[in-house]
Amino acid sequence: MALAQFSLFHGLSQDVLELLERGCTGQTFARSVLLFDIGDPVDGLYMVQSGCVKLYAMSKDGREHILSVHGAGESLAEWSVFLEAHTVSARSLETSRILMVNKNALLGGLRADGPLAMRLMGAMASHADHAVNTIVDLTLRSARERLCHHLEMLVDASRPGAQTVTLKTSHANLASMLGLTAETLSRSLRQLSIEGVVSLAGRRRIVIKDLARLKAT
Repeated sequence: MALAQFSLFHGLSQDVLELLERGCTGQTFARSVLLFDIGDPVDGLYMVQSGCVKLYAMSKDGREHILSVHGAGESLAEWSVFLEAHTVSARSLETSRILMVNKNALLGGLRADGPLAMRLMGAMASHADHAVNTIVDLTLRSARERLCHHLEMLVDASRPGAQTVTLKTSHANLASMLGLTAETLSRSLRQLSIEGVVSLAGRRRIVIKDLARLKAT
């Protein structure tokens, strides 16, 4: 099942890896197919082998807010394996190959392998950090500041000069993640382009021309 391609499972003993793979299944989902919904029983840990998946929540009046977007090599809502029911929904953004490690097999692996437990804790900590940043974005930052902060997170700070970053998803989905309308996101990108901070290099590619000014925004 190629679990070893996921960083979460790197370096595991052969015995533990075989235990996990015995409890692993794979399925290909077409675009815009629901993987799991809020309230569904948790049957295991879902991982993206190829494609792209969004985690999201819906309001009572039908408005969607995208919480995060995940591509190949990433796992989804790891904290759920310790719960009875899912607290978010997941849907494919494009044709996606998904692996799922059965909950009981994963919990058995965690009991048998300390490094796996530490990696899972690290993944959950990363999601908690993302959640805190999202709260800060939505409550304390302007639309422009939210966009600049997101772009800054995509930049390789160790590289000097201009660099091109690739968005994981469409402008419409990014707007939802940032709590903006698509029009506000487009307007903010245009203004940053006019000011020479960035330039648009395609549907999902953005050239960061002035990282210092981006960070100062």
